Amino acid sequence: MKITNLLCLYLLLSLKLFAGSVTATYSAGDIPTTLNTSVTTGSRALEPGLLTVTIPVGSVITSVNVVYNMTATSLGYMSEQRSFIRCTSTLGTDESAVYSGGGNSSGTYAYNRTNLTIANNVSGGGNIQFELHAFRIYGASGSNITYNYVNNNSWQITVNYDLVNPPTNLVTIAYTTQIRLSWTKNAASNNVIIAYNTANTFGTPINGTSYPLYGTITGGGTIIYSGSSASCYHLGLNPGTPYYYQIWSVNASNNYSSCVTGNTATLTAVVNSIPVVSNVTFVNNISATGYVDIYYNVADAEQSIVAISIEVSNDGGTTYNFACTQVTGDIGSGISVGNGKHIIWNFSREHGGEWGTNFKIKIIADDLVGDQIYYAGQIYHTVTVGNQVFLKENLNVGTRINGSADQTNNGVIEKYCYNDLEANCTTYGGLYQWAESVQYLNGTTNLAPASPPLSGNIQGICPSGWHIPTHAEYDTLRATVNNTSNPLLSVGQGTGAGAGTNTSGFSALLAGDRYIATIFANLGTSADLRTSTEADYYAWDLYIYYNTSGFGWYGNMKTEGFSVRCLKD
Repeated sequence: MKITNLLCLYLLLSLKLFAGSVTATYSAGDIPTTLNTSVTTGSRALEPGLLTVTIPVGSVITSVNVVYNMTATSLGYMSEQRSFIRCTSTLGTDESAVYSGGGNSSGTYAYNRTNLTIANNVSGGGNIQFELHAFRIYGASGSNITYNYVNNNSWQITVNYDLVNPPTNLVTIAYTTQIRLSWTKNAASNNVIIAYNTANTFGTPINGTSYPLYGTITGGGTIIYSGSSASCYHLGLNPGTPYYYQIWSVNASNNYSSCVTGNTATLTAVVNSIPVVSNVTFVNNISATGYVDIYYNVADAEQSIVAISIEVSNDGGTTYNFACTQVTGDIGSGISVGNGKHIIWNFSREHGGEWGTNFKIKIIADDLVGDQIYYAGQIYHTVTVGNQVFLKENLNVGTRINGSADQTNNGVIEKYCYNDLEANCTTYGGLYQWAESVQYLNGTTNLAPASPPLSGNIQGICPSGWHIPTHAEYDTLRATVNNTSNPLLSVGQGTGAGAGTNTSGFSALLAGDRYIATIFANLGTSADLRTSTEADYYAWDLYIYYNTSGFGWYGNMKTEGFSVRCLKD
């Protein structure tokens, strides 16, 4: 089966785990002061003090505290002291102000500042570098301890941190156009973010910054997942292409752990040539037998069995929607390739009294390799979204009846076509009342609930091995695409915030609905997808609107006609 396209998003706040603090003391001797009469935070001392604080790898710095003493000798005043702290590690900053001593006398002045943010953007933990720049505004030029200095063993830096541990056990499973990622969350059950790139080039998330889905990290990487789950799908990928991933834990303050990396390549698409139909001819035997005899040849380079369908035009090929269902012979699934294939169309039974001179017949062959099934005279494609396999088209099965009538339990599948036009069924699929869609199982009607209630996989009007999705199964689909409808909606459907991107390959159409007798509505503005889940005298349907990216759940009257998608058992 051809695996097509991706996705998942839950967003819950994680627990914040305060891990502790580390204090380091400078002990390399008194730190001299540099003469500078107009000190700013851009000034630099000639001999700054250097101090390293080592915190656990993966820690996230939340604040810094600093204490130190400066002494004015008999040749200087405490009021002449100037100083500030710098964090010189990558993404560290300087204090925003210069601090002064007080008192026009000699003596020792104590400095104490807390909750500094100068190291908060430094990521990864490990060795954090600091400098103390000390100045005096009076005394001989240069750097010395003659007038003012920082006392040895008095300068202490305390770094406070959260310990956000990374996730573990990142596993990637590749398919043709999607990759499944799974991981083990850290002990604090922090949320994670995942970024991907097609080259192994990534930046580092900045602490305190929230990254939106599909946002980018400076330095490389696009966010494909943010949330609390332990797995997701990356959808809409190119076959035979390498993809690289980095994953981080993130806490409620948007502080990030160190990263875990992974990479894989999507599978190469299988090359399969399409079958070739040739020498299509037909013989009009209506006057003698009531039949039209149709002949054709079909060949396939790899397959010996194909599925054959037929389309008929009565307007010279402008449209191919002339009904042709009363057929036997070499049509349907399981047809061997070869020459002289024969289809018998009982024209008189299906179109008694009709005639025309501008007929064209089209024979369609499909080898059903990979992602297709043949059902009720039509070929349907399949699409895998996450771990669910859907038909890619809305069902178009049954005999059309007018919207003025109810579909009935008469042994014949019946459908509505928007505005009672068969061409709309060809494009958008049929519209079905709820009881018809579940085929009146357990005595259900559109006016009363099933008894006993429906449960399990309800095949209804779906092909064998497929069923009408439940409310819960559509919830799974919604979660896979991060609760946004755009990845499900076909390109060209919707507008603005609701514009379809179809990155999942689901190819939903804004097919409208049959509201009540004779009233069709919402073509081009909404998609209503039937579920097999009842709500007493109503039934649930999944609602996609044309100008919003969200979904709606509605319990609608069972008599309304909605689209049906089938889900593989």
